[in-house]
Amino acid sequence: MTPNGQASRKSCVIVVEDHPVLREGLMQLICRQPDLACTSSADNTPDAKRLVEQCKPDLMLLDLRLKGGDALDLIKTLRVEHPHLKVLVLSQYDELIYAERALRAGASGYIMKENATEEVLRAVRKVLAGELYFSEKVAAAVVQRSLREKPGASHVGLERLSDRELEIFQLIAASYSTREIAEQFQLSPKT
Repeated sequence: MTPNGQASRKSCVIVVEDHPVLREGLMQLICRQPDLACTSSADNTPDAKRLVEQCKPDLMLLDLRLKGGDALDLIKTLRVEHPHLKVLVLSQYDELIYAERALRAGASGYIMKENATEEVLRAVRKVLAGELYFSEKVAAAVVQRSLREKPGASHVGLERLSDRELEIFQLIAASYSTREIAEQFQLSPKT
């Protein structure tokens, strides 16, 4: 209840995660909070888009690795089609590589799956409050990189790769075959 006697509105969160146990655990964690509600979940990008249309959530807690499409592309699409929606990425992938890409795509935060549940909730609330959430490690790396960069200098290494190229390298590192990678992107193996 608010001080004037009205019921406080819970912020609506949807969870988009392809691992069922983690998805269910996150939903239960969110539902136990007095200020949060978790109405729905999805395990792939097409269902995630559909849920946003149906549920009009305040925040999407999003895994980077999903079936049925690229999560960074999903973030970009949602930013255009649903500018009010806040996206917090929850991932196992190296935050020093992916957090800045997620931010450029339109995410409001990035948190590692290895973090404690209290930290995940803190990140959710911070993003819902309109703030950005990134670990101190990421914030320090971004500041240091910007201090080292000379105006007009080109990026080197992983930073120069497109999101798609980085995703392909990730699949190669995970021992996917050329055929499996082509299937993942709905391309011919000859591409």
